[in-house]
Amino acid sequence: MDGILMKSLRGIFAIILVLALITAQVGATCPATWNDPNLTCIVTQNWHDFVNNWTYWNTSAFTSINAVNSAMLFQNGTRVMIGSLNAGGYNISNVSTPIASGDAATKSYVDSKAPSSNTAFSALSASQNGNITVWNGTSARWLNDSGYTIPSLIAAVPIVNSSYATTTYVTAVNTSQTNNLTVVNSTIQGQLSGYVSTSNTTYIQTGTLNTFKNVLINPGFTVNQRAYVSGTNISVGSPGNNYAHDRWRAGTGVTNTYTFTQLVSPTQITITNGTFLQTVENANVIGGNYTLSWTGTDQARIGYGTTVAASLPSGSYAASPIVISNIPAGDYITVEYNTGTLYEPQLESGTVPTKFEFRQYPIEVVLCQRYFKRIVLNGNIYVPIVSSTVGLAPLQYDMRSTPTFTNTTPIAVNVFGVGLRSATLSYFSGGLTGGSVQVASTDMNQATYLRSGAIALNAEL
Repeated sequence: MDGILMKSLRGIFAIILVLALITAQVGATCPATWNDPNLTCIVTQNWHDFVNNWTYWNTSAFTSINAVNSAMLFQNGTRVMIGSLNAGGYNISNVSTPIASGDAATKSYVDSKAPSSNTAFSALSASQNGNITVWNGTSARWLNDSGYTIPSLIAAVPIVNSSYATTTYVTAVNTSQTNNLTVVNSTIQGQLSGYVSTSNTTYIQTGTLNTFKNVLINPGFTVNQRAYVSGTNISVGSPGNNYAHDRWRAGTGVTNTYTFTQLVSPTQITITNGTFLQTVENANVIGGNYTLSWTGTDQARIGYGTTVAASLPSGSYAASPIVISNIPAGDYITVEYNTGTLYEPQLESGTVPTKFEFRQYPIEVVLCQRYFKRIVLNGNIYVPIVSSTVGLAPLQYDMRSTPTFTNTTPIAVNVFGVGLRSATLSYFSGGLTGGSVQVASTDMNQATYLRSGAIALNAEL
């Protein structure tokens, strides 16, 4: 009896289980919209493709993947990436030809833009090692400085002479050479900062190199043979009679004055009235461009011409520096300064003003005495006898032209056996061997000495 009861209970449980399973399947429903015409909605299948997204069966209903992971990338392109994509070493195939600049490029597109074969590369050799090519829009060429530039060069120091140099390197080299010698219009300019040498043999030691680039004479106002006194008025008169410091003469009218405190080094003057000027002899003008520069409040103007009169400046005055172009070789040049302070004027060939050239005092004196020389006789000076009436007092060098003589005190000669006699003077040009002062008097057949007197020899322009 008990065995029959147990079998009956097992059968009842089996029936109840089957009914429960059938009831669970009947409780599942398909979504209202189904987009796959080839499949019917079977609720026991796990995955289904509905219109708007993918869904899966979660044992009780269909659930949208969107609800599980909103970062999913859709096939229909309605979502964009929010991070980098790692292909894991796999290819991405069937990419379309790029249109926008940000599109991915296919291999065929990249190959179509690469340089084609070019005759410029047909004969490569070791000489091309390390060379650079450029694309000129049509073909590739070796970079040969034909109008091409290389941007963003590494700022490295060039190793060999043929290496490319950045502007930084060139600027640094130029800066380091600021105190070295330069050549401008075949003229050496500048100051030495060390030694000029070849094969360890020293030729010029450190110091200022006198290149005579400044064609103005006595630009430092250090030579004053006429003993011009500060503040003395000078009127414009005949050549040679209107000078102050050597080579500087009054420019206009009857009132021309400047003041100064004389130094053994370059001296500043202050022009208080009128103007003062200097004319450069035509033999010292090589022609071309000239630059006038100075320090001070003075303004200046420049003129040039085939004669001294034609070279006198006209027009407006200007501040330093002044550049005058295309001056003919062999012309006279005149510079004129108006009122104000004037220090270290310099007139030089070229268009760029350079450092003032200071010449040693003995050199400046010799340059000045080509135009004016003052001789003061305070003792016995022997005069060799040429004839019974003429003797010669030799000078060290010839003057620019036959000078005029001005006797500031009476000239006397001491004739042996006769005594003092008055004398007249004249000039004898000896050319490169130097000129002489001729002394004429009576009884010159005896040994004669110039006893006393003072003379001025004037050969100014």
